[in-house]
Amino acid sequence: MIKNRKPIRLRSEIVLTNEEFGHSEVDLIVGAEHKGAILTIVERKTKFLIMRKLSGKNAKSLAKAMIYALLPYKDYVKTITSDNGLEFSEHQYISEKLICDFYFANPCCSWER
Repeated sequence: MIKNRKPIRLRSEIVLTNEEFGHSEVDLIVGAEHKGAILTIVERKTKFLIMRKLSGKNAKSLAKAMIYALLPYKDYVKTITSDNGLEFSEHQYISEKLICDFYFANPCCSWER
């Protein structure tokens, strides 16, 4: 279980309307035989997509890649929402660096993002 996670129910309702820029969903695409992974970041209003190849499917490499990918947009990032994969366990570090809120879908309900 991921420590200190914020459940999606605490996220503002404005996120669901897709009327406000700055709310993103993140996920991981894992390659065949679990070789390689790609981080996907989709901004909800514009559907702007950022993809980054990861050096490994671990929390530290994912956090570094996410921060690096979103740093140019730091002033616009308001929320990030993910599923409960352990690769997102560095969420507090990501939140701190990007100055945003990080939320998690309910367990077994990744579609809620």
